[in-house]
Amino acid sequence: MELKRIAYHEAGHAVMTVLKRRRLLSVTIKPILDGTVPGHTLSSMVRALDPDYKGDRQPYEFRRKICTLLAGPIAELIGMSESTPGDNCNDDLAIATALSKAIAADTLPSSMLGNSIEEIRASFEGVCIEFAHKIFDDITEEVKQTLKDNWQAVEDVVNALLDQETLTGYQVRQIVKRG
Repeated sequence: MELKRIAYHEAGHAVMTVLKRRRLLSVTIKPILDGTVPGHTLSSMVRALDPDYKGDRQPYEFRRKICTLLAGPIAELIGMSESTPGDNCNDDLAIATALSKAIAADTLPSSMLGNSIEEIRASFEGVCIEFAHKIFDDITEEVKQTLKDNWQAVEDVVNALLDQETLTGYQVRQIVKRG
């Protein structure tokens, strides 16, 4: 049962990575780092989450990253027919939340803040957090719909992972293409 949960989680990440046209290197349900990480999807996104990375940090790019991060927990919930994600989702959710806040801080309409510096300072944090929650919720709905629309590909990746443990990016792209 636990291996199937991990397979759904990693399949969600992998399928969304392909659908969002990100580079997928591999996906595995084999434990790594002495078993502390139950599975892993290796994509170009890993480099972009590094704070020293100087690549694209536009809101659109952050949205793609959030979609990929949330796809694991959401696929796990759908596939396991549960209402709360497993403990292995905490890092994905924390990073997605931080990225939502970054989008909100960069794109917050000035009309929502007030006119004076004091008004702006007083309202920024609350409005920014509220705006980040809206962004997070909107992206969550987008991910749910995208996964539902491509659920056969998710199931096929899950089955292949349970059979082979590790898939290359090419193998996942072929599965998604067959969809």
